[in-house]
Parts: sequence; structure tokens; C-alpha cells
Amino acid sequence: MSVTSLRSLFDAGRLWQGASTPDIPVRTTGFQPLDSALSAGGWPAHLLIEILTDQPESLPIQCVLPSWQQYQDTRWLGLINPPAMPSAEGLQQAGIPPEKIDLVNAGTDTPWALEQLCRSPVMCSVLAWHDETLSHTQLRRLQLACQQGETQLFLVRESNAQRQPSPAPLRIQLAQSATDLAIQILKQPGRHTQQQLTVALTHPWSHTPPPRSRRTSQPQTIQQRH
Repeated sequence: MSVTSLRSLFDAGRLWQGASTPDIPVRTTGFQPLDSALSAGGWPAHLLIEILTDQPESLPIQCVLPSWQQYQDTRWLGLINPPAMPSAEGLQQAGIPPEKIDLVNAGTDTPWALEQLCRSPVMCSVLAWHDETLSHTQLRRLQLACQQGETQLFLVRESNAQRQPSPAPLRIQLAQSATDLAIQILKQPGRHTQQQLTVALTHPWSHTPPPRSRRTSQPQTIQQRH
């Protein structure tokens, strides 16, 4: 009688095992409460992570940057379809070399571009925004690409995508609560229950409007001042 191990299916998030700790590579999130709430003890290093939010302009980068600060190796980081041009000065202040970030605006080719990037051995972690509906097959291909390329993919989607089943092993929802980041863990390997927590925002510059979008006052003439 042959025996088949299911460990690879559990660790990939394709099967659930109650109250278990998945044996997968992880990276710290940079938030101790979030590390404690995640079953693996941090972000999975080689899997698809879905970030659902109605505030895609600021909250995803706030959530991911603390982790990127901790892990900088010879491989690249990727920003795909960012809603605003990243601040090079802000990245430098966060200790992340801007020259190590690959910036891509993929448009309608986003699913294909993400698959190629995640399979690439030169990519370490990718943060991507995509507001179009993705099929189960497309999401599954992205998950497989992450495992093959040993790449981490944070995929930002709208909150209503929560109603769509997804093969992503980890799904979270983000919202802003006063000056804190509210995180709801919707799905993760090894645990069934949903969890909610808040963490302090550490990079206020990331949700500051770029200079060209800020309102400025007109200089007054001498007559207006007297």
C-alpha cells in the first residue's frame, strides 16, 4: 500500500488543518501584533497574499513597507500599477534604495506581467494593484508562479472581491481607524477563525498627496498685505 504525503498541500494553503502551524518560509511583517496573529509567524515568503481595501492609495504601502525594511537582499522589489508615483525621498527615509525597486504600469496585461515577475529569480517581493476581476484560474497561476520563483506577491484588490472565492493562502482586509491601521485576517493557512487587530501607522508620508496635488496659497501683493 502506497502512502502519499499531504504536507505540500497543507503548506501551500490548498488544504486546511485545524490549529496547525504551517512549515513555510516567512518574513516578519514589521508589526509584532500581526506576526503573532498570523499562523506562520509572518508574511509567507513565497505565496500569494491578497490585500482587500477601499483605500488602495495609501493603506497597502503602509502595510507592506515595514516588512520591506527588514528584508533587503540582492533581489528586486516590485511596484506594479501604483495609484500614485512613489516618493523616492520617502523610500530613502524608510531605508529602501529606490534603485532596487522595479516600477511597472502593466495596464490590461497585469495578470500576465505578474506571472512573469513572480517566476523571475531576480524578484524578492512584489506589491501590485489590480482593480479588474481575476478568474480563479488567473489567481491560481499567480500562486503557482510565486512558489516556482520563490517570490512574494501582495495583490491589492477592492473590498468587494471578498465575495469571490480565491486560491490565495492568505487574505486580509485593511481599513484606517483614526491614526491606526485596522487589519482583518480573512483567511490563512492552518486557522479557520477570522481575526481583527490594529497596528500603529509608521510611515505617514506614504499617504501625503504628491507635491503637484497639494493646494498652495497665492503670494500676496504688497497692497493686499497693507
